[in-house]
Amino acid sequence: MKAFLAHSSEDKQFVSVTANRLTRSNAEIDATSFSPGYDLRDLIKNSISKSHLFVFFASSRSLHSIWTKFEINEAEWQFIHSELLEVITIIIDDEIDENDLPKWMKKSLIIKILNPRTAAHIIQNYLVQLDTQRVEIFVGRELEMAKFSRELISSIEKEPPRVFIIAGLEGIGRRTFGHHALKNYLNLNSGVVFRMMGHIQYLLQ
Repeated sequence: MKAFLAHSSEDKQFVSVTANRLTRSNAEIDATSFSPGYDLRDLIKNSISKSHLFVFFASSRSLHSIWTKFEINEAEWQFIHSELLEVITIIIDDEIDENDLPKWMKKSLIIKILNPRTAAHIIQNYLVQLDTQRVEIFVGRELEMAKFSRELISSIEKEPPRVFIIAGLEGIGRRTFGHHALKNYLNLNSGVVFRMMGHIQYLLQ
């Protein structure tokens, strides 16, 4: 499980200490993840897509950073398309509060932390929880996966469905189930994903 650490270059010292505590295997950060000579936008998109947790280090500097805004916009897009599991906002600046954050991020876990080691501890614990939930979501769901795959595999006379809807209560892993079933179980890519009134609707590419 990896966390993408979105931050302003002016907050580099704080975030570097956090990343070092997490180790490279758990953190995506530009100093270690981005290679010179490549389009930075593509590298950011790729790094976020490989991460399971998007961590925004909120400060007056990061909220006005062009590159951080790009990372936030990319995270929002990938979150809507079920590429990200979770988002955490860590406020590291006394000059701002949650009202200064982008609207979609206000629904994420928001914590004010002024110690980078504490931030690393919170992120590490969250990654462990995500990993545990990811395993639990699929335990005992083999029959559901088999039924799901049968519906998508076409017969000779019948075209497979291009739209499907997953319904259920919040927090039961609908997005993760759908993403896993398509990407890892059937090797399919989802197109547009809609969330409305307790349902998640996928349009297959």
